[in-house]
Amino acid sequence: MPVSPKDLSNKLLPGLLLLCGLISSSLLVYWPGLNGGFLLDDFDNLQRLNHYGGVTSLDTAIHFIFSNTSGSLGRPVSMLSFLINDQYWPGDSRPFKYTNLMIHIICGLLILQLTLRLLPCTSLPRQYHFWVASFVSAVWLLHPLNLSTTLYVIQRMTQLMTLFTLVGLILYCAGRIHIGQRTRQGLTLMTLGIVFFGALATLSKENGVLILLYVAILEYTFFRHLPKPAAYRRWFVIFIVIPGLLFLGYIIKSIPGYLNVYEARAFTPIERLLTETRILIDYLGQILLPRIKGTGLIHDDIVLSQGLLTPISTLFSLTLIATLLIVAFRSRIRHPILTLAVFWYFGGHLLESTFLPLELYFEHRNYLPMVGPLLAVGYYLAVLAEKFPRKRVQVALKVTPVILVVFSGLLTYQSAKVWGSTIDLIAVWAYEHPDSLRAQRVYGQVLGKLKLHDVAIKLLDKTYKKHPEDVGLPIAMLGYACASNVSPHYSVEDIIRQSSYAEHNGGLKTIIQTFVTSTFDENCEFVSRQDIHELLTAMENINGIKGAAMAQLLLLHADIYTLEGQLSPAIQLLDKALEFHEDTIIPVQQARLLASAGLYDESLKYLKIAFEIERKKPQPMQLRIPMLNHLKTKVSNAKSVSTSHEAR
Repeated sequence: MPVSPKDLSNKLLPGLLLLCGLISSSLLVYWPGLNGGFLLDDFDNLQRLNHYGGVTSLDTAIHFIFSNTSGSLGRPVSMLSFLINDQYWPGDSRPFKYTNLMIHIICGLLILQLTLRLLPCTSLPRQYHFWVASFVSAVWLLHPLNLSTTLYVIQRMTQLMTLFTLVGLILYCAGRIHIGQRTRQGLTLMTLGIVFFGALATLSKENGVLILLYVAILEYTFFRHLPKPAAYRRWFVIFIVIPGLLFLGYIIKSIPGYLNVYEARAFTPIERLLTETRILIDYLGQILLPRIKGTGLIHDDIVLSQGLLTPISTLFSLTLIATLLIVAFRSRIRHPILTLAVFWYFGGHLLESTFLPLELYFEHRNYLPMVGPLLAVGYYLAVLAEKFPRKRVQVALKVTPVILVVFSGLLTYQSAKVWGSTIDLIAVWAYEHPDSLRAQRVYGQVLGKLKLHDVAIKLLDKTYKKHPEDVGLPIAMLGYACASNVSPHYSVEDIIRQSSYAEHNGGLKTIIQTFVTSTFDENCEFVSRQDIHELLTAMENINGIKGAAMAQLLLLHADIYTLEGQLSPAIQLLDKALEFHEDTIIPVQQARLLASAGLYDESLKYLKIAFEIERKKPQPMQLRIPMLNHLKTKVSNAKSVSTSHEAR
């Protein structure tokens, strides 16, 4: 029987109103935050836009896309996306943040679609599916825990990983649900979702590989009763089990390297694992009961868990996690939604919140994992509404989701207004984290950029007295003294002496880079170019600086020699950097420098080293081979032209 226009309108209208509501409310809530500036790691990652005077050619585009060192794969998809907004650095942060907001909204709508595909596999009556999916999507879009992921430009990496993972899972669900009737079509959709979009997710950020785990969780919970024809079972082994085992093997093989990185951390592997139990429970509490106080990007003041009883909350957190996992496992038949929620949440944290030697606390790690708990909340509210038809209960159960959505939106809007002013944002972090070295240091740096040098020096000097092991603080103060032409508290000689008992931390490179940039071409009577070289050499002896951190310092020092036109010491420092961190980008930089000086044979030798490093990686991870081939062709052509001219 054909559907009448009236019936069609009645079916489409709620969906259209929902889409308009989700999009408009997200824009309204986040709009004040778009005025904020770049922050923290934005500078390290995006300043590569200007390595060669801007991304103005295919060569410079390839260099920018494949030169990122944030992860083992270089995250080229994310790097490519930044070229949508600008090809130079520094630029206007607003277009970057606006693009992030658009991606956030698209992800929210994809969550709506994924939830609508999953709910028919549950026992929940059909009339509740639309409202549960709407609740999950709305809360996720407006949740304050997702604000830092959206407005922190560089976390587009997390956003794109989430976007492609969601598309991949939606295609997987579309194929999986109908595989019994249309096997070939189903397998095609599943393969497209997991292989193509899974690859895009992983090339946006490495934990996109967890799409394999999410599929396994769906099979274990919602899809366990669906038909499993022989073709599907073979597909599952080839596209889920084998890649999962290969990835597990890669992780196991990389463990010695991870342990070496821990030597530069302020915590041991055991301390990290124990501390993460408390952090995971804190995340979960924020998901279920949102707050904005104490949120943001800076959390280096977290008390380490040095044992199960120090602090005692470690034991409580570990017990609660174990209880949730056991209950979820035992409830997989009667309450698959609970099992999915628990496994989805903890599975999403499996890489970044366990053994990897990363920072302890970052809100963006919840961007995709929080979908599981939110789905469970919406589902069980609907179950209660079905079981208790009394009018008062119905009113309460209908009002509760609305309150949660509105409450989340109001908190996020309030926080977005603060994010709209970088100085206000950093000031709030410094106020809320008085014991955080990073919060005080970053606040001092912001004050310095605003040319409030006297205030910045006072703040940093006060912080330095509390943290005399941080050599970056007197370096920053010396830079501000130069900028304001006032007598410095600490000279280069003082800093070099104090560096003998200094401890390395993650902010040192940025401080040194800012200091060098501000003093290199300025006529600062307190710092000469020779002082800069001596200071950078002294920094190599700081306790705890090694591996990639040492390589970054040497790369910076090499850049200074390059600016001075001193090719030989620059190449020597890059050779040394390669000893500390075997990264393809280092010999590539050497090859470019030598080629620019007309030393084509030497350039090709370093390109050969770059090829050797890249080919040591597993085949799917050799992503810089096209860039190397492109550069080799350019150098070879330039050599041919040069030889031809010499022959004439």
